[in-house]
Amino acid sequence: MLDGDPQRRRTKLLIVDDDPLLADIVRARLDGWNWDIASSPNGAKAVEFLKNNAVDLVVSDLEMPVMDGYRFIEVLRADPDLTHLPVVVITGSEDADACERALACGANAFLTKPLNWSLFSHNISYVLNNARREEALREARQRAESASRQKDYLLAVVSHEMRTPLNAIVGFSRILNGQVAGPLGNSTYLDCAREIEQAGSALGDMISDMFLYSGILAGTKTIEVDDYPASDVILPVIDDVVAEARAATVDLSIEVDDGIPDLQLDRSLVRKAVREVLRNAIAASPAGATVNLHAQGADEILRISVTDRGPGVSAEQAEAMFDPFFQVDTDTGRKASGVGLGLSVARAIARAHGGDCSLKSEPDGGTTALLWLRAPASVPGMAAKESIA
Repeated sequence: MLDGDPQRRRTKLLIVDDDPLLADIVRARLDGWNWDIASSPNGAKAVEFLKNNAVDLVVSDLEMPVMDGYRFIEVLRADPDLTHLPVVVITGSEDADACERALACGANAFLTKPLNWSLFSHNISYVLNNARREEALREARQRAESASRQKDYLLAVVSHEMRTPLNAIVGFSRILNGQVAGPLGNSTYLDCAREIEQAGSALGDMISDMFLYSGILAGTKTIEVDDYPASDVILPVIDDVVAEARAATVDLSIEVDDGIPDLQLDRSLVRKAVREVLRNAIAASPAGATVNLHAQGADEILRISVTDRGPGVSAEQAEAMFDPFFQVDTDTGRKASGVGLGLSVARAIARAHGGDCSLKSEPDGGTTALLWLRAPASVPGMAAKESIA
């Protein structure tokens, strides 16, 4: 029903019609309700009025001199300050297309003359209540977006401030590890230095993964695209993970097809994706097993498959492993390390390149990670944006 609660602020209504009698009739019909009613003779005058006066609802005729109702609604919808103002249109026109045209311009509801006043009251009440609900949703969305922006700012500050002490921890532990200023005199100190370096490096990697994942999802991570051969993307990653494979007594078998054309991609990010997929396969493999990587490409698409001989996972687990912070302990005796963002980051990078990443387990054990990417420039809507870090 109409807002007649005297405890609430008065609802402001603007009547736009070249017939002044309509405003008088509306005032009489709404007498006793908590409404303030103003009127304007045409759309142009109404626009001037609205620039200096806030209203909650507009009731407008369509056929008016100077600026008709159609153009009036178009002007409102083009103004950022008035675009959400609810408008109910009324007309005596017998044109069957008038309703559709008015609604296409942005009207919220439509009534014809002569007015059914009971229907009129219910109609404007319905439109007004809907507008208030939509306004509440917009305000909630704006608060959420503001909180998200503050979160991004906080993440950027924390990222910067945490990197400084971490660089010192890792840097000085490497100096101790290398005994740059001379022997430490006791091997225990070297063991401690190695532990500090490994822990600091692991923490740095976790922080980098969190900010990278957040930045890609938020669209604030810059995608630096250039032409690269597949070997330049994949082979350096093997050097990065070979020490992990040796420590786990896992062999690596790498096959990169000949004739793969140069690819437009972000080399650093794609290397990161391949590295995370390989590290996951190494962690899942039993001692003495072999992890196979096969790369092939055509038509600006790079496809990489990485197969391990671990125990395999169910279809549900295969998808859950891409959830942020999900971890699964394997039967290889090695517990998962890190915060469980490796595959999440790999999939986010693949999707930023118009591709995807998925897992498929074989019935007899073993899992194949499928990673494919295409040039970001060929992805609809993909654009480089300012990085948060």
